[in-house]
Amino acid sequence: MAVLTADESRILKVLGQAMFPREAQGLPDGVDARLVDYVDGLLEMALPAERTQLRGMFQLFDRGYAAFAGRPTARLVEADAEDAAAWLRSWEESPVYTRRMLFEALRSVCLMGYFGHPEVNAQVGVTAAPDPDAPMAFLRRVAQGLGEQEAAEQARAEVPAQRADHFVPRTEGLFEFADYQGDVREHCDALVVGSGPGGAILAWRLAQQGQKVILVEAGPVMRKEGLTRDGGHTMTRLMWDSGMRTTRGGVILPTMQAKVLGGGSLINSAICLRPSKNALASWQEDHGLEDMTEQALAPHFDAVEAWMGVKPVDPDVQGPRNDLFTEACRRVGLTATPILRNEDGCQGSGGCLFGCRNGAKLSHDRRGVPELLALGGRVYTSIVADKLLLRDGRVAGVEGHIEEPFTGRRTGFARFTARYTVLAAGVIGTPILCQKSGLTRPEIGANLRLHPSTVVAGELDQPVYPWYGAAQGVHCLDMLDYGIKLESLWADPALMAFRMPSMGKALKRQLLRYRNMLIWDAWVSGDDSVGAVRYMPGVPRPAITFDVGPADVRRLQHATATLAEMMFAVGATRVYPGIHGLPQVLHSKDEVPALRNAPIDHHAMPMGSNHVFGSMAMGAEEQGHACDPTGAVYGVRDLFVCDTSLMPSSPGANPMLTMWAIAHRMGGHLAERYA
Repeated sequence: MAVLTADESRILKVLGQAMFPREAQGLPDGVDARLVDYVDGLLEMALPAERTQLRGMFQLFDRGYAAFAGRPTARLVEADAEDAAAWLRSWEESPVYTRRMLFEALRSVCLMGYFGHPEVNAQVGVTAAPDPDAPMAFLRRVAQGLGEQEAAEQARAEVPAQRADHFVPRTEGLFEFADYQGDVREHCDALVVGSGPGGAILAWRLAQQGQKVILVEAGPVMRKEGLTRDGGHTMTRLMWDSGMRTTRGGVILPTMQAKVLGGGSLINSAICLRPSKNALASWQEDHGLEDMTEQALAPHFDAVEAWMGVKPVDPDVQGPRNDLFTEACRRVGLTATPILRNEDGCQGSGGCLFGCRNGAKLSHDRRGVPELLALGGRVYTSIVADKLLLRDGRVAGVEGHIEEPFTGRRTGFARFTARYTVLAAGVIGTPILCQKSGLTRPEIGANLRLHPSTVVAGELDQPVYPWYGAAQGVHCLDMLDYGIKLESLWADPALMAFRMPSMGKALKRQLLRYRNMLIWDAWVSGDDSVGAVRYMPGVPRPAITFDVGPADVRRLQHATATLAEMMFAVGATRVYPGIHGLPQVLHSKDEVPALRNAPIDHHAMPMGSNHVFGSMAMGAEEQGHACDPTGAVYGVRDLFVCDTSLMPSSPGANPMLTMWAIAHRMGGHLAERYA
């Protein structure tokens, strides 16, 4: 083992066998699936703090067994299979919220390890298509009534689909980790920290207008050879905190932020949706953002939509999961709309989370950064900004360090000075950098807003192959004015399997029916929920607190019931809502009203969120806001913010397109101001 000790390997083996026990037939058990080996490899890739946390979790389940067994020296590694399963089930069914969340964390790690084995993927059907990156030829043949094996053989004989292959070339002005031979010291007009939807668009826009621009990104460049259809590896390598970032406070809510060139645009579903009228009206009335009107923003939306190649999902790559969502909406009286995305040549791989291996998604490493480089801009990757250079009330740039990708090892010093600095380091990273640098206004890091989201699974009597087709091809906007958005969804087989209840033989048998599963999700506005981001000296992770209000819980509950109703409308035989304290499996639409009306609290509802805003909120009044309406940080000169932390509340939409428009608009203002 590279990381796990012999004792830890024994613990994980017992845990894995309790999750995936041996049977005479069917899927492999945890040992045959080499679950321990996979998790050991995952730990080797994880950063030190996250590695320690996972190892501590394994020890907790082992040492805590003594109280359950009633013997002070008892350990889980000495328990028989039946007692080990009973011990884990006591966590899964516990009335204590934190115990249930720890069980879900353990189960997620075990599922990643289980799906790390080719035989599991083959039997479940994840690799049924001969080319999972271009599966539509296979799906068409299945739809014609062919069996899985025959469909695969015919698809294999078809001429391979033409791939877009939009990947950033190795070119002058783009600096990667291997290029650094010593410390880095540079000067420019505009220094932009962060290459996601705010930073990349702004940097390109400023370079267009003759500014000397440097774009700094903490993560590496990823090209096709570095992308893999493995959720565990993707999260560990390409996301902050090795993909283990969560909120604290009222809820333990997973939230993932990308650490890679292109930022969140590399690993999101490329959804482009303009903000709601209600959201813009709130920004104007509640925060004094008088220029944030539909009319004022329209030319910026038009410009970025055209340049980023925004278009509806092609019907030919929707696949059954999305098509059934459309039909379900129709049957319950709702309307499904094809999603607009920034892509060119989608193959329906369902692999948006992993970074598009076909090079079709126009993430900013493929659209934004290349154009910036062509205009003479410079891009420095694998450099982490540590603090702002503050001099007499103005920011003169940043200092940071060169960091080896995937290890966190520091190999050099970096210092960038500029006429002005723009932080686009994300809703967590931007306020943390300000706080580390001594900017102490209470508004910095306050007002954290998220779109709490949930996932519902439904089982049909026919194959769906949820892992194929556009990751998110259709959505329902009918309830958006009430703060609810419904979507079809795919991410990763291990991550999506968390919606399946239970463990042991029941879970394994359910996984064999995975190809028949619908996976749909919903997010809500978060208008009743708020949190904060705080830097804690000496602590490797930021402190992220978040409390979900009762109105948002009710929205999530209503959305869950609506998705269940939709699934039954298209023939689901079972629906898995995942709400603690309520039935884990519904068998009929007649059970949906009880699900919709049951009294529940925030600890009962399963939640996550990757849409984050508000921690550097802009507003006309200094009190209650971190930035003014132009994005300038209050109380300091020559420092601006250009990421979704600027948004004072939910935009009522997936945030990327709104961020593009704000960045495009800001580029014009800053170029004029610093002409």
